[in-house]
Amino acid sequence: MAVPAKAAILDPLFFDYYDLPSASDIAAFRNDLGRGHPGRRPSQIVVIGVAKWFGRTVAQRITRHTRDYRGGQQLVAIDLVMFLLTEGHALEHCSIEIYASHFPSFSKLCMDDLETQALDLGKTLQWFDVKYARVWDRDSSDAFRTRVSGCGANVASMSGEDWKFLRALEREWVVT
Repeated sequence: MAVPAKAAILDPLFFDYYDLPSASDIAAFRNDLGRGHPGRRPSQIVVIGVAKWFGRTVAQRITRHTRDYRGGQQLVAIDLVMFLLTEGHALEHCSIEIYASHFPSFSKLCMDDLETQALDLGKTLQWFDVKYARVWDRDSSDAFRTRVSGCGANVASMSGEDWKFLRALEREWVVT
């Protein structure tokens, strides 16, 4: 795959480890699917996981969880950690950023994976961030935040910089 000239922000080292988002993935973050309302369970949750080494993207994974399918066995956090370890990257020079269109995920397995990796590696990595566009279950979200507090993981809503990253991802990499 050729690297577009304008892709300086998202210049991954190896495209083999780089999942590309679809237009509907980005729409889920913007809530353009027309089914999401605060406090109402969305029809689909998109989770984008980004692994960085010395601040440079080395892997990106995307998983989609629907109410019916729940995302199956797709574990974003452990997949990124295993990639970093397999490639020989020292974890203290790495970071993991998880972006979720809605939080928490429908997939209990995915949430357990996020919690386990945050608790195990939150203080080892440069940073371990879980960022979300919107919360659909405030109680579960608050409980998750409480369980991982103090381990070095950050759980928060997406900031302006996070939305800039998502817009750049959409502009430069979306597969239609």
